[in-house]
Amino acid sequence: SGNTIFSYQVQVGDRVWLANPLDQNVPAAEGTVTTVGGSGLFHNRPIPPQYVRVNLESVYIDIPLMIPVDEADQVTLKDAVGSSVLWMKVLSIVKK
Repeated sequence: SGNTIFSYQVQVGDRVWLANPLDQNVPAAEGTVTTVGGSGLFHNRPIPPQYVRVNLESVYIDIPLMIPVDEADQVTLKDAVGSSVLWMKVLSIVKK
């Protein structure tokens, strides 16, 4: 795997904050990880290894999605509440 022993890997079922890419200390949203990238599909396309698929439950800051879903008219986080988004693993902070 090549990951250091210190890096916690986000896992399916984890509750996560989705950090704002412009200010990583600010949570933009929260949800539950449903798929870890490198496996699974997102709108019929493979999920890249550096992403997780998150079931989006709450949005605090309406910012653009990292991977917009044109066919579902989902461009920002608020558009996707109640469905799934892809977010970078490094910006998916596990809630303790």
